[in-house]
Amino acid sequence: MVRINERQTEIKEAYETYAPRYEGDIEFDVRTIMGRRQTIR
Repeated sequence: MVRINERQTEIKEAYETYAPRYEGDIEFDVRTIMGRRQTIR
């Protein structure tokens, strides 16, 4: 488990550095986009 937790921490830090979240970024979320397409039809 220690190795898994270390790796998850590395991934989390990479996302925070290279792909930080911002308000409104949910518009680019695949599940959100597909959900909107379903409601349009």
